[in-house]
Amino acid sequence: DRDCCSESVAQPRILLRMLEHIKQSDEMALIVNEKHKLATATSFHHSDNANNNALVMAASHRILKTETTIGCHEFDEFEFRDHEPEDDDEADELPSNVNEEVTLVFGLKDAKAMLTFCNVAGSNSFFADEDSGSLRVTVQFHYGGKPLVMETSTSGFHGELILATLDHKLLGGLHKPSTTNADAQANNNNSRSE
Repeated sequence: DRDCCSESVAQPRILLRMLEHIKQSDEMALIVNEKHKLATATSFHHSDNANNNALVMAASHRILKTETTIGCHEFDEFEFRDHEPEDDDEADELPSNVNEEVTLVFGLKDAKAMLTFCNVAGSNSFFADEDSGSLRVTVQFHYGGKPLVMETSTSGFHGELILATLDHKLLGGLHKPSTTNADAQANNNNSRSE
């Protein structure tokens, strides 16, 4: 249900800036932290979930991990919605910290293609939004396991990309940014906006 999903609206160049350093990875993780108002894009490899497999863990140390974090204030609009379970069964399905942070793992190639198209099309006056003079991308999401939707529209066209995300139950071993780093980044963002 899109009415109760979280949403960010941004210029495609802002979102592309988050993804530009992610290389040699088919998938990425987008971590949105409501408490610190941060969005982090990081490379994702399935070895990130290798909890106790020594062989896979050893191989994962050879993989270059990249991460970019921006403050949500850099988005044109940002709304993080609480996910209230409708019944006990749904409560068991929700991630434990779903109202503080969500982790979405999805295909990088398709996301980059959509954002690159929007960035190039936005420089063309035919496609540019009449109000802002550029093309904006809306990203809608719930939590891992629910689809992530990227869409854009003008009077000339409407584009929508629906991406599957990896179920949050499969992300047990995913390294998340430490609270200390998130606190430092949040403090840095707050000092810039004053």
